[in-house]
Amino acid sequence: MKKRIISTVLAPAKAIVWLSMGAAPALVAENAGTAVSAGAPASEQPSEWARDAVSRAVSLGLVPQTLQSQYIQDTTRAEFCALATALCEKGTGKKIDGRVTFSDTQDVNVAKMASLGVVLGTSPGKFTPNTSLTREQAATVLARLAGAMGRPLPKVGAAFDDKASISDWALEAVGQVQQAGIMIGTSPNKFSPKQPYTREQSIVTMLRLYDASPAQTLLVTANVEVRSGSSSGSSSLGKAHVGSTFLMLSKSLENSYYQVSYYGRAAYISSSYARPMAASSKGIGKFIRVRTSGLNVRTQPDTNAAKAGSLDFGSNVELADLKSYKSTTGGVINVFFKIVYNGTYGYIHNRYSDIIEPLPQAPIFAKYSSYVRNTAESLNIRVGPGTDYAILRVSSAGDVFPHMGETEGFYQILYNGDTAYVSKSYSELIAPTARPNVSGTWVAAVNKSKQTVSVYQSSTLMWFTSCSTGKAVTNETPNGTYKIQEVLEYFTSGTRDELTCYDALRIYAGYLFHRVPRNEDGTYTGFIEYLDQKASHGCVRLPEISSRWMFANFPLGGTVVIS
Repeated sequence: MKKRIISTVLAPAKAIVWLSMGAAPALVAENAGTAVSAGAPASEQPSEWARDAVSRAVSLGLVPQTLQSQYIQDTTRAEFCALATALCEKGTGKKIDGRVTFSDTQDVNVAKMASLGVVLGTSPGKFTPNTSLTREQAATVLARLAGAMGRPLPKVGAAFDDKASISDWALEAVGQVQQAGIMIGTSPNKFSPKQPYTREQSIVTMLRLYDASPAQTLLVTANVEVRSGSSSGSSSLGKAHVGSTFLMLSKSLENSYYQVSYYGRAAYISSSYARPMAASSKGIGKFIRVRTSGLNVRTQPDTNAAKAGSLDFGSNVELADLKSYKSTTGGVINVFFKIVYNGTYGYIHNRYSDIIEPLPQAPIFAKYSSYVRNTAESLNIRVGPGTDYAILRVSSAGDVFPHMGETEGFYQILYNGDTAYVSKSYSELIAPTARPNVSGTWVAAVNKSKQTVSVYQSSTLMWFTSCSTGKAVTNETPNGTYKIQEVLEYFTSGTRDELTCYDALRIYAGYLFHRVPRNEDGTYTGFIEYLDQKASHGCVRLPEISSRWMFANFPLGGTVVIS
């Protein structure tokens, strides 16, 4: 068995992307001032406070021609989608191909934003495109738009004095755009969530989102303590292993320490053991990590293309875009990432690399007592309880979501911070296993009858996921209490080297936690469908997001109870 070993104690480490302010317009209250140019009707000109920003947004191509007038009138839901589409396509450099349609509008911009989950319907199949947008609705769309552009905003609470009047569904988004400086108040410490949002306010905040650039991600280059302050004498909050990535809260050093986000709080990592990962002019500011040694970089997305070079294990390279590039060699479909390489572009096989994506920063699982698990190979997640509602995403087998309620044959779930729905016919209710009565701070309880893993830190449920344990009789996963013995970045099967298993934690002998195996073409087909049933050769297989979380958080020596 081929393997890559990390022989160190692992503790919480996170990867997340921050949307910070760049050279944004001055942050004055969004409704301040009403002066307009002399001789021009007020309805045709932006207010004085917004004039420079609106002019610049127009010159950048962020304002469709139809919205280049009547700046002080209220923005409609459809008009905000037009601005959002212009920003998203210009900011990412690619057209939006997806469409989710509604019966009451044929607006292509609405369909594009709905396909990304940036906007939702107001009732089954309805969007109400001509309704005026409120400030809290604008905040929600802006927060989702930042995520759709690959720049998700940290989840923080709103700090306005009138936050009690903000709808529950918008409270988090208002906090996100407030902290990022994208939206501020109508007056000191007041947000006015139910007020209409004007066209000029919409344009100014879209420009702020455009000007905002993703803060650098901090790459850990050696095992290091994560500390509460910017000195070696500050208390340790945990350890980060080599290759971990963190959101940088500041680009400036403080006593030779970088400030990062760690479990939703500010923390510090020594600059001696970490370095920023800066975006280039050719890339999109998202990075991938190489998970094998000597990975070939090709001039074209084809295994027969000329070799431009190679990358070592653990290399972190920037993506040129988020597309998948496919080619077929010997009947095998190969999928490639396009990367920035030596000042130009190259292609690497996706089987041996992972996109560095954000992991949840706080234990949300402790808040819920029951969960909904997808029991079908694929399942539509909808914005409402019925097949007439728009589809947000297609869920894979074994996906688990917090259970919020049920109605009309649908389970109500929590998905990406919003309420969504899945059919009860293709899902089931499950609950975490209680913390086993064993010693140790970190404990993972593997329940073979339910095919779940419940992870505790002390008494707090930190993670809950589906799994796939060994097939009964022939490859049964052994019951017992164990300690994690070894951490492996990946291994390949001794009998099936065409399969690669990442994020492995050795439980006992040949039994490990690991990600569902990846095929030669980089897909999980043939394995991911069985994440709610016994199907492995004895190991405990996990979904990708869960294997990444376990690898980043569950420590060497942590206790595992299998029953």
